[in-house]
Amino acid sequence: MNKLEDDLPRIWDDYYYALGKFIHMFARTEDSLHAVAANFLSARFVARDVQDAFAIRAVMGPIGISAISDTLKRLLRVTKAPAPRQKDLAFVLNHLSVITTLRNRLAHNAGYPDLNNRGWFSTSNSTAIREIEKNNNLHFSTQMLLDAASDVELIANVVHGIMEPTWIHTPPPKPWNYDPAGVPAGYERLPSSAPKRTKQSPNQRWSVPTKSF
Repeated sequence: MNKLEDDLPRIWDDYYYALGKFIHMFARTEDSLHAVAANFLSARFVARDVQDAFAIRAVMGPIGISAISDTLKRLLRVTKAPAPRQKDLAFVLNHLSVITTLRNRLAHNAGYPDLNNRGWFSTSNSTAIREIEKNNNLHFSTQMLLDAASDVELIANVVHGIMEPTWIHTPPPKPWNYDPAGVPAGYERLPSSAPKRTKQSPNQRWSVPTKSF
């Protein structure tokens, strides 16, 4: 038995902590995006009384993160929002889509520790595919989960600002905290939505401490 096997209880504890924070922040952001869409419609089209707001929520209903993202982008298109505003929203929601892929893989396929590299885990879709050619074994670290948690928390705030009537163009964050390309050589990875990290710090307006618990 190697040292990492001896430390498995601690390794799992670190993973559960990072996973729990990530899933919580993701769910909170998903809930926030529903509220943003409903508030956008209420403010623009009705806003007469609480019953109108209830009617909007009844029509929208509970939908997944991909559907609510499409709804938000569609709302800006049909209301003829300025192109920079639509571009900002698309940029932010594209990164959310990448994070959603990670969330879905962990929610449906789970993750398991790499006993050769402390802090690294993998998730396989082998039991959920019908064609063996589509099998992949993706790798991530506990720090990447915490980075993704920070990003989805930030995304909720950024989307809220973009959808506000008082929106003022401010460049979205580059680079993001979560970079799926940042895995060791030889590991399979998730697709990336953003440029690779550089030593340049993100715009402080958008930065959120990676380990702010």
